[in-house]
Amino acid sequence: MISPDFLLETQAIAEGLTVCGIDEAGRGPWAGPVVAAAVSLDSANIPPGLNDSKKLTQARREALFPAILAAARVGIGEASVREIDSLNILKATFLAMERAVHASYPGYGFAAHKGYGTPAHAAMLARLGPCPLHRKSFAPVRALLDSRFG
Repeated sequence: MISPDFLLETQAIAEGLTVCGIDEAGRGPWAGPVVAAAVSLDSANIPPGLNDSKKLTQARREALFPAILAAARVGIGEASVREIDSLNILKATFLAMERAVHASYPGYGFAAHKGYGTPAHAAMLARLGPCPLHRKSFAPVRALLDSRFG
């Protein structure tokens, strides 16, 4: 079995980008929401044997699941039946994917404060540093960057 080489991902990370894989489930059914997951692995801790899920057996996927959770940031996003009906399935899928990506940053508490400058957000920003969603031109984020990187 040929394993992925992560060359493109390594180059993107070297450029300061965050890399994540995104996939969806539920585009074909006649009922229910569409759900997406975004997974960003720690490049120094990639579980052995990881590959495209379609190239792995069900048993191997299940065996890798705990290792992936231990080495990754995972976000889940969903678009409701109402959103599917009002937007169309493609736009609803992209909406679910966007929600999953914003949840890849679970340590920041975006679901609670929506990105506003709350005390909890400031504490997480100080602990974790800015993520790619943070506006580096805004004073609190810029001040943190200046204090860390002079």
